[in-house]
Amino acid sequence: MTNKEPKVSFIKPSRPLNGPVKLDRLRQAHNIISKIETTVFVDANILISMEKVMKKGGKYAHLKEHGLQSFVRFLNSSPQVGLSPGLGLTEMPPERAAFSQEAYEAFCKKFLSGYLDATNATQVKFSGRSGDYGFFDIGDEFKALIAVSFASFIYLFIIDSKPNKDRLAMYASYLALIEENVGVLSHMEVQIARFCLSEPLCTSITAVDIRRKLRANFIKYDGRLPRSVDDVLKIAFNAACDIRLINTANIIDQNGVDGVNQDCWIATQDAKLALLCDFVYHTNLDGEVGKYAVSEIIHDDESNPYWKLSEEVLISRLRDREANGRKNFPTDPDALVRLAFKAIEDLKTHFR
Repeated sequence: MTNKEPKVSFIKPSRPLNGPVKLDRLRQAHNIISKIETTVFVDANILISMEKVMKKGGKYAHLKEHGLQSFVRFLNSSPQVGLSPGLGLTEMPPERAAFSQEAYEAFCKKFLSGYLDATNATQVKFSGRSGDYGFFDIGDEFKALIAVSFASFIYLFIIDSKPNKDRLAMYASYLALIEENVGVLSHMEVQIARFCLSEPLCTSITAVDIRRKLRANFIKYDGRLPRSVDDVLKIAFNAACDIRLINTANIIDQNGVDGVNQDCWIATQDAKLALLCDFVYHTNLDGEVGKYAVSEIIHDDESNPYWKLSEEVLISRLRDREANGRKNFPTDPDALVRLAFKAIEDLKTHFR
């Protein structure tokens, strides 16, 4: 039987420039010696797969069917790795999150006994709606956390949907629009836009395929271009939650928890998110985790002038910001929420 869901990928959001890193036994041993806790954030898609396994009766055969067999085997052989479902749960409607939390606990009891909560652990209670869930349904604190990413992806759609065959001009327009309306060129978002707005050479088969998959995650809705404001808002919300997951892992890597250093990873069955992090990722600099985002050029598209020119456009704008003084970026939560709602109004105007 073939897997209905893809296997689990482990993503390290911030990594060195000299190649990928793996959550293997050598790294785990190094962390133990260095007194670093290894923590894995569980994405919502894995929690949903866990639900499906338990709904079917929680048989071991269901693990392979839902892409979790290797994941369970890895965790059972790595008892020193911590597992955290909290961020994945916050992406769900509250009533659904409550059910998913119960399914997660039942799954751990059945397959991951070493990952059960301590008897004195604090349980988060979820209550509220169970249906469609998006930006309007979350609290203001959550809105403020994802506002920059949410608005950035709305403006990416607006630029992408305007007829213009000059991809470099589209990218320059996107950067200008973000700087004007968001006030900050957030590293990850501008690199994602750089990929999504690119036009690979017709001979660059790998680049064409990767661009198609990334656009499916950040531009398209259910495999097609959005047809309504609601379609775009769903894309922007899901994409912003992905970025929040990445940013949270970097923040905890940087700050630690209760004085203990952390090595944070994301476990996901979202193949497009894993693909994105192969080519667009954060890197550490000056002792700061995830200080910059890096976009690697796909090997069979290296001769495409777009990559060099788009990098020059981005660098030029960043230098101008430095030279002229950075535009005041809102850090007040209320201002961030207003920023997001302005992007929504701009989107509505775009559809009129």
